[in-house]
Amino acid sequence: MQDKPVIRYEKQVRRNAAGQLLPGSTLNPRGRPRGSGDGFHAVLQIVSDIATSEEFRRALMEQARKNPFAYARAVLVPLAPAKQRKALRAQIRAAELAAQTSFSNVTKTS
Repeated sequence: MQDKPVIRYEKQVRRNAAGQLLPGSTLNPRGRPRGSGDGFHAVLQIVSDIATSEEFRRALMEQARKNPFAYARAVLVPLAPAKQRKALRAQIRAAELAAQTSFSNVTKTS
């Protein structure tokens, strides 16, 4: 039988006179425990839940109907490959100008 309790001492962290860690010192030598995660996966799950909800889909469709050009710039352009974004923005701008000019020629009848 052992009469003395086992006491584990952690290695003291090396610091300078100002209390800063010296190069090569670490406060957590074993690192983060396995499986603890960094929060990224939790955020990704929350965003995934929101993006797949029916309310979110309805809101996107409503925004697309109300202002299709703003929707295209906010949603479609970021999803396009980087090399094609400039051309896509130009197409959206041209379509927006064409829509404005075609409706400006319409006169109201009484």
